[in-house]
Amino acid sequence: MDFEFPHLDAPRQPLPLAGTDGWVLQRDDLLHPVISGNKWRKLKYFIVKAKADKYDTLITFGGAFSNHLAATAGAGHTFGIKTIGIIRGEEVDLNNPTLQFCADQGMELIRVTRDEYSRKADESYRDELHTRFGRAFVIPEGGAHYLGVNGCLEIIPRREAGTWDHIALAGGTGTTATGVLLATKAPTQVWVYSSLKGGSFLREEIQRLAYRFLWDHDAVNDLLQRLHIVTDFHFGGYGKVTDELIDYLNQFHEERGVPLDPIYTGKMMFGLDHRSDQHLPSHSKTLVIHTGGLQGIAGINARQRSLERNLILY
Repeated sequence: MDFEFPHLDAPRQPLPLAGTDGWVLQRDDLLHPVISGNKWRKLKYFIVKAKADKYDTLITFGGAFSNHLAATAGAGHTFGIKTIGIIRGEEVDLNNPTLQFCADQGMELIRVTRDEYSRKADESYRDELHTRFGRAFVIPEGGAHYLGVNGCLEIIPRREAGTWDHIALAGGTGTTATGVLLATKAPTQVWVYSSLKGGSFLREEIQRLAYRFLWDHDAVNDLLQRLHIVTDFHFGGYGKVTDELIDYLNQFHEERGVPLDPIYTGKMMFGLDHRSDQHLPSHSKTLVIHTGGLQGIAGINARQRSLERNLILY
């Protein structure tokens, strides 16, 4: 019998941010307890292809608290595929909450130098991995690949392609944003809140990924007219948090009952809550995507505790 990846629908609920009207929160964080949020979307067609082509091993890449590594480890355990994680940095503690979870899910963890890690996209490095581990399916970091985009196309149902005025989401590699852009049409505007310092590079990444689908520069340029990259709310860069951000996350959870992750969605929501109408109109039909990543809270709290700083209290 052919393998079928389960179809799951994300619940939605009103999002009452100050001064807004008609905003809705899509809870992709509730899709699956382990393969959470946009990782469920991104990994779908990698798993489907791995099963169809009878790969028994997945190799992928990530940092010490990577949502992608955790989700890939969980997917491997769930769907019966061996996983190997290439970890950035020889000094990384393999007992931190994220990597301990990966190991508990059966993932083999291999720490490499940052120089070696920087070669992760090189064909020569892929060849070395195949020589070392045999026939394995290599997944790019963060699922940044047309197969990852293919899954993210399903975040927005086809019947809603042009029904939203605005869609907002957090961005890291641009894969999720590319899927949302391709799944929508005018007048829908897509707002991507970068979790990385200098996040304007996301436009180029989205352009590159979109071209893999459209194969037409004019069509891609038309698509990018609906894209807005917001770079004001990274809080110092990827993986960086401040007491102000953590206090906001705790207050948001206490008042609205929704847990936010501190790396992606939490920064986006802070930006939305402190927006100006130049960024995104308050009175509009707006869909906000919660892309998951809650597993990273334990790691952030461990680091915060060692620094005697504020903790996320959920």
